[in-house]
Amino acid sequence: MKIAINEQKQEHFRVCWEGQCEVFSHFEFVCGIPSALFAIGTYKKNGKPNVCFHSWSAFQGEGDGYYVILAGISKNCHTYKNVLRDKSFTVNFLSKDYYDALIKTIFHNKDEDNEFLAGGFTAGKAETVNAPVIEESFLTLECELAEARDLFLGSRTVLILGKAKRAVLEDSHAHGVDKKYGPEGFMFNIHSPIDLKTGEGEVSAVATMKIEKLT
Repeated sequence: MKIAINEQKQEHFRVCWEGQCEVFSHFEFVCGIPSALFAIGTYKKNGKPNVCFHSWSAFQGEGDGYYVILAGISKNCHTYKNVLRDKSFTVNFLSKDYYDALIKTIFHNKDEDNEFLAGGFTAGKAETVNAPVIEESFLTLECELAEARDLFLGSRTVLILGKAKRAVLEDSHAHGVDKKYGPEGFMFNIHSPIDLKTGEGEVSAVATMKIEKLT
């Protein structure tokens, strides 16, 4: 038996925090599609490094152009303003061991805060763009802004398209099917998937990958 959900949120779906289904579509919780977790690095207007722990994105390219497609970026956050101003950002992938440290940065995001210090991260500087690098990352993409636009007319979030100028990987994560795809590699956001029958869905999770088959 399959369960179908339409564009209107079901009445029995429980909302766990005010505005949950305004900030996100209820399809976010209905589908439960995992998305890679990473940290966006930018500089604030005062020069202090900013961390945005983020998900909801994609990575794709062709020929000489490889692009980072950041979705769900709030128009009110430092990251959006910083990227528009400097036309630059980094995408830093860290293992699950750094999850708690990344969460700390969320609670130290005032203009005067150094969010790298808040998370206990070592700050480096990208070589090809004007943005900071988290040295603890096993993979960093240095990106220049290609385009920024509203998700849709009147949306509270934007899509940011960045062209990758440089990729930097730890040697331990630079050998094909390796540590990138295990407990020391990419982590994924499982964002409060809902039980479609009971309407309950308070629990989120962090996942890593397990290789099932080589092809």
